[in-house]
Amino acid sequence: MNDYIKDFDKWNNEKKVVDKKAVNRELFFYHREIWWCSAGLNIGVEADGKNENFERPILIVKKFNADMIWALPLTTKEKKNKYHFKLEHEDIKSWVILSQIKTISTKRLLRKVGSISDSDFKEVISKVQDLLTIESPLAGAFSEAEATNTESIKKSAIKVNSFQKGALLLELLIAISVLAIVLSVGSQAVFVSLQSGKTSGESDVAIGLANEALEAVRGTAEEKWQNIYTLTKGNHYYATSTQPTEKWTLATGDESIALNTANYTRYIVISNVSRDPSTRMIETTYNSAHDDPSTQQAVVTVSWQGSGSPVTMSDYFFRWRNKACSQTGWSTGGSGTSVKTCPDTSYDTKDDAIDTTGGSLKLQ
Repeated sequence: MNDYIKDFDKWNNEKKVVDKKAVNRELFFYHREIWWCSAGLNIGVEADGKNENFERPILIVKKFNADMIWALPLTTKEKKNKYHFKLEHEDIKSWVILSQIKTISTKRLLRKVGSISDSDFKEVISKVQDLLTIESPLAGAFSEAEATNTESIKKSAIKVNSFQKGALLLELLIAISVLAIVLSVGSQAVFVSLQSGKTSGESDVAIGLANEALEAVRGTAEEKWQNIYTLTKGNHYYATSTQPTEKWTLATGDESIALNTANYTRYIVISNVSRDPSTRMIETTYNSAHDDPSTQQAVVTVSWQGSGSPVTMSDYFFRWRNKACSQTGWSTGGSGTSVKTCPDTSYDTKDDAIDTTGGSLKLQ
């Protein structure tokens, strides 16, 4: 007998607090990441949160926007079956509960734990897709129709004698006609199902290509901010890796990719971003007077010949670190407005008037 009693009243009070929270627009999260979240108390076999805050770690499977994600709960209890997948992160073993994928609000996110490898994430997605695979209901429909018609023919044949051959032939023709109708309708349903599956598959591939391009932009920006900041805004670019360092760079133009039976075209557009001076939130329409040089937006478009085209995804990237050259002397160099490239031991100078308007000292 299970003596564990869930305190739903306590969770209900905590849930009201979580629900009142505003969505944090400056909370950045991505797929492959593990977060602690307010999972709460649930029904039956549904994974519950633990401790005073009803917390549980989750794996982000899909980010839709700043408000909503798909997530899979994690457990430290060892499970060896097709509904669980073993992970090892920072020497801690856990199991992803593949059967409990769900949509959650980002208000539930508490703190980031880390990220899993690309290979582990791809295997998790593959196993979830395997669980979603079901047999087509059409397969049994054909055999059932055939069995029904065959049984009808047999019953008719038993009743027929030498004086009823004409009636037998008529019943046989009717049975064949019914079977032909069933097969015709079934073949049309199979064709529609195959076309729908093809469209869904192509859209999934396009989404994967768009995510790959955004990750390439992230790697390019983290290598050097000017790699994306100095690009011509509105132009088309595509991600490519340089040899022998294999670092991501952005080259001008569109990229053609042939996968499976489809040919995809992918390109990236970099745009400037402005922020509201009072709230520091990103403005929906760019205002050059409020330009934020430390934020850029990347929009990836993937198109192909088929239904569902194109797929467009976007994300914001931030200059969270700067690279400073080591100055070893007082030698000057540069115009005072250019971006210096390390190694460079000199410093830039710029002479200009001092603006004392309004009683303040402003260095230009």
